[in-house]
Amino acid sequence: MALVVVCGAAGGIGQPLSLLLKQSDLISHLALYDIVNAAGVAADLSHINTASKVTGHGKDALAEALHGAHTVVIPAGVPRKPGMTRDDLFKVRTAWHLRLHPSHAHLFSFPRPLACTRRDHRNQNV
Repeated sequence: MALVVVCGAAGGIGQPLSLLLKQSDLISHLALYDIVNAAGVAADLSHINTASKVTGHGKDALAEALHGAHTVVIPAGVPRKPGMTRDDLFKVRTAWHLRLHPSHAHLFSFPRPLACTRRDHRNQNV
């Protein structure tokens, strides 16, 4: 059983992803983090009859969400806006990943936690 954290859980990709993760028997605790509405998404998912616990964590509770994490999934980002180039979008998403990823590595309870991120459909290295 594992604690899985979704950073960006209230977004257009994070919500359905969290729904799918909630249904997994391999997850004992699903921690949802986002700068807005994470508690609401957690409340919605808590009504699904599975053994996993769901908690919502807001803007100032990232460390609390990541504490003891086995797996971190980061769908966080922003949709492409009119006039925004792919490079602009890449810069915004990279900033999110840098904010969420390295500075909190000490909070994981496993020596090698798994972190999954999303990327665009062209070759980009983060």
